[in-house]
Amino acid sequence: MFEQIGVYIAAFFTSLGLFQVNGVPSKSVRPSFDSSVFITPPPDSLSFSIIQSSGSATIKERLATRSAELGLRNFVYQGEEIQTDATSSVRLILESFLGIDVGKDSDISFVQVLSDNCVVVQKKGIVRYMSTGIMPLSIRSYPVIVRIDTGNLEISIDPDTSNIRFTQMSGSSTLAYNDQTFTSRVRYVNAGETFDFDTSLRDQAQ
Repeated sequence: MFEQIGVYIAAFFTSLGLFQVNGVPSKSVRPSFDSSVFITPPPDSLSFSIIQSSGSATIKERLATRSAELGLRNFVYQGEEIQTDATSSVRLILESFLGIDVGKDSDISFVQVLSDNCVVVQKKGIVRYMSTGIMPLSIRSYPVIVRIDTGNLEISIDPDTSNIRFTQMSGSSTLAYNDQTFTSRVRYVNAGETFDFDTSLRDQAQ
C-alpha cells in the first residue's frame, strides 16, 4: 500500500508537468506491487538517519500491527511510521539532501524513500521539512499533495478542525489539490507566505 501511494503521487505531479528530477520531468514512475510480500525495504531504497529524539516517540515497522518505542533506533526505512506524543519530538536527515523535524503529537509515514522520489504522508501534528532541491520530496497531507522545490516548509494540522496550514519559511513549494467542485488546482507558495487549507470546503481558506 505504501509504495502504491508513492507511485500515485509521482504520477499525479507528472500529469501536471510538475514532477522533475534535476530540472528534467521524471519518467521513473515505478509499477505498483504488493508490499505485504516484502518484510524488508526494497534494496534500492534509502534510509533517514535519526540524529535526535526526545520523549516517548514510537515507530511502527513494516507489516507491524502496533507501534513500539523508538528506543535506540538509528534509522527509519521505507514503509515505517513515526508517532510522537505531547512530550516527544524526532529529527531526521537523509544525507545532506533532506531534513525532517517531527514535532509533538505528530504522525508521519515514510511511503517511499528512493533517490528519485521521496514521499511521506503527514497525518497530524506539526512537521518541518527541509530540502536542498537535489532530491525530490513530496508530502501528502490529505487532501493536499505538496512538492518542496527547495527550502524549509512547515505543515501544521489543526487537531480540532483538521485544517492544514502551510508556512514557507524559505524557498518555495508547489501544492496540488481538488477544490470543492473536485477541480484540480495548483498553488505556489514562496518564502514568507502562508497558505491555509480548509478541509471542510476542500478549498483554500485565505
